[in-house]
Amino acid sequence: MITNDTPPQSIPISVVANVQSAAVAVSPSIINFGPLKPGQSVSKAVRLRSASPFSITRLSGSEPALEAAEENTGSASDHTINVTFKAPDTSGPFHAVLKVESDMKDEPPAQIKTFATIVTSP
Repeated sequence: MITNDTPPQSIPISVVANVQSAAVAVSPSIINFGPLKPGQSVSKAVRLRSASPFSITRLSGSEPALEAAEENTGSASDHTINVTFKAPDTSGPFHAVLKVESDMKDEPPAQIKTFATIVTSP
């Protein structure tokens, strides 16, 4: 910012912005399911938004323990997806990616990263 005051005539201003290059915005784009026991299931809701209506054409998880279902199908500018994770029997960290494909031309699949820690009782 420039002022007409005596020196200093400029004042720095910090700006924070969230720049999104994709036509479809995902919120949240990262899900931490937290610590879970083997076999335990947990679900989280994810919203996908765009300036123009679109349809979700495919939901695919990189691991079979991760499943997703759209609440309402059809074309809309705002979609909600329920992401369900069922903890495997193996203890330790879990990482998977859910890809969301849409009918928007030239739009790459939206990605939702998921994390969890599978803990066994002592």
